[in-house]
Amino acid sequence: MLTAQGTVRLRPLTDPSLDLTADLKNFRISHSSSLQSVASGQLRLRGTTGAPSLTGRLTMGRTDIIVGGGQAAATVEKVELTPEDLRQVARQFGPGVLARAGKSPGLVDRFRLDLDLRLPRRVWFRRRTSPKADIELSGRIRLRQEPGQPMQFFGRVEPVPGRGSLDVYGREFRLTGGEITLAGPTDSTRLDVTAQYQVPTQGGPDDEGVLIDVAAKGHPDSLQLEFTGDPEMSQDDMLSYIVTGKPASDNPLTERAGGGESAGEMGAQVALSGLSQNLSSAAEEELGLDVFQIQQEGLHGLTLTAGRYVGSRVFLSMHLPIELGGDVQQTPGANLGPSFELEYVAQRWLRANVRGGSVPPRFTLRSRYAY
Repeated sequence: MLTAQGTVRLRPLTDPSLDLTADLKNFRISHSSSLQSVASGQLRLRGTTGAPSLTGRLTMGRTDIIVGGGQAAATVEKVELTPEDLRQVARQFGPGVLARAGKSPGLVDRFRLDLDLRLPRRVWFRRRTSPKADIELSGRIRLRQEPGQPMQFFGRVEPVPGRGSLDVYGREFRLTGGEITLAGPTDSTRLDVTAQYQVPTQGGPDDEGVLIDVAAKGHPDSLQLEFTGDPEMSQDDMLSYIVTGKPASDNPLTERAGGGESAGEMGAQVALSGLSQNLSSAAEEELGLDVFQIQQEGLHGLTLTAGRYVGSRVFLSMHLPIELGGDVQQTPGANLGPSFELEYVAQRWLRANVRGGSVPPRFTLRSRYAY
């Protein structure tokens, strides 16, 4: 909803002056293939139609920023005006309009912008090319633009830990931290985020097994990936664990090794990861979910996760292990039933988390301090 009030002075008629204020409440500001967003806040429009100035503060609601989706660019047919068309334009609007036609900047280029954008939650950065990413962001951004100049963004936003993922070699890495820095035009944006993948293990419920961390740094269209392992291991072993679940020396791509996964099972899981990406977009849009994923959860194997905000500060997610085939052997101490996770945002730097269901009950407080 948008309500506006103010004055528009039509003198001179060719360049009216503006002084308008607008209140937005869950107003859809964009519904394009690369940006879908609603926002609430206050805006003020001043100046003239030839040199407008827009200032204000907006709190972003459900927002999807989509990069690399392969959307077809919009095409506009070029129209050539005949001499008779030009004479008619001159009769209707005056010869000055024709003189300025080739020099007049576009509507957006005329604006002077100074907007304070707040990203509390439900703002997602989604990259659809490899490495694929779904990252929920929080923070504040300052958007500025001088007439005739490109938009510039300033500020720092942070991924919400545990709420997003990176898809690397067909495996879902859970986001653990990092930041995105904006200091100018959009092509100057830099990502520095970290994510973790827990390799499925045949050990007991308290055995964390092998952990692979990845640091993704650089521009959104050219991310550099750096891997580290716990315990420490070679680069070949880390990549082998990601792709096959075993170290490079075991080479399970050609044979089964110690009850591990076969090449067919590995290929099925990689294909399932791609299918999960497609299902995720459809489920989030049609069912109103903020998160829909099928991913490896270490000891629990393939797990379906579905979650959404049930209030401005409360996020609820359900986790359901998936059994593939009828010959599934349950790991001792594990439970294939559903579990839930409830998170309450007390402050931007303080979150309370409750887990239950088929997993042992747990209550944790997460705090973050920057210095």
